[in-house]
Amino acid sequence: MSKLYKNSFVEYKIVCMPLKILMCCHLPIDPKLGGSKVYIENAKAYENHGHNVTLLGCDELGEKVSHLPLNERIKTFGQVLRDHLQREAHKFDVVEYEYLYQPYPKPEEAKKTLFVARSVLLEHHLLDFHLPQAHGNPFINFLKRIKQRYLLKERLRAADKTISYSDLVNVPNNLDKDRLVLTGVGKDKIIVSPYGSFLNPKVISTKPNKISIGYIATFDPRKGCYDLPQILERLTKDKPDFQLYLYGTKGRFQTKEEVLKHFPKPLHKNLNIKPTFKSEDLDSLLSSIGIGVFPSYLESFGFGLLELTQRGIPCVAYNVPGPSDLLPSHLLVDRGDIKKMSETILKLSSDNEFYLKCQKDCLELSTKFNWSKTVEPALNKYQELLSL
Repeated sequence: MSKLYKNSFVEYKIVCMPLKILMCCHLPIDPKLGGSKVYIENAKAYENHGHNVTLLGCDELGEKVSHLPLNERIKTFGQVLRDHLQREAHKFDVVEYEYLYQPYPKPEEAKKTLFVARSVLLEHHLLDFHLPQAHGNPFINFLKRIKQRYLLKERLRAADKTISYSDLVNVPNNLDKDRLVLTGVGKDKIIVSPYGSFLNPKVISTKPNKISIGYIATFDPRKGCYDLPQILERLTKDKPDFQLYLYGTKGRFQTKEEVLKHFPKPLHKNLNIKPTFKSEDLDSLLSSIGIGVFPSYLESFGFGLLELTQRGIPCVAYNVPGPSDLLPSHLLVDRGDIKKMSETILKLSSDNEFYLKCQKDCLELSTKFNWSKTVEPALNKYQELLSL
């Protein structure tokens, strides 16, 4: 198999040979963990293209670090990964690892191996805004933000070193690329290779209930959990029968009761909460959902959003990394604009022509995010560089 490439001077053809790829995940290999799911499905997509993939998590590399605070985990796992790559990296054509965890030069023995930093969540964006916090003592919240900003800058120093020592950076959305360019990373060093799904998009309900709102994500501040009560409050003022279905909430808040505490008691009758669910039950769970809501403040992709749109459910989200590529512009609102998000949901529920247009747009966009397609930019770049 061969592909044609062009540069400024000449066209050239390279032979696409099966690659040996080592993928090093900073988490245990568990599909229930969002970060791990990316690596597991990405590895499968590479294999489906005929490549040989070795996928290792932190447990396989001999260091159980998932219980450690993030900054300590970065140092501990980074050293373990460095030692492993010094021994093993030269046996592979490509080595991929998370962009925070390898602030060390390439081993001499692996000079011909492509070292690729990946990102399941680009933390550089956190310099540009503050995540919402629960209501509490303003002074304590202020101190927490100072500590969080200090820890963030420590992580970003590791990230910038890791990126500088890497041959390429693989990011899943265009806003991530733009943000890295602002930090001084060259455009030619960055690949945009989105995540995807193995499902075929289809409309699962011919008569969607437009006062049933679906949310698929953990219930935590980054995902916009503190915005959801205000959104539901605005919706029910207009239509008291609105129902909000929260699926997969288990995370910072483990139980249904912990989630309910964040909503005013009069809204409890408008809530349906499932902290966990089985993926094979999702079609059934979403069959009564008419509209999706995704108020996340920062994503790398947005699997919960894609799970809704590829089933023909139009969604409203903040215009942030991930959702900005998954949704048409008329369903994106500024980060934190609860009023505009609520108004757009209300328009979807009352304007059938607008609803059908958005449903069509969302479904069409979702077809682009099939793993077989989305890994091609990375694989093509690897083949191109390794053939030189």
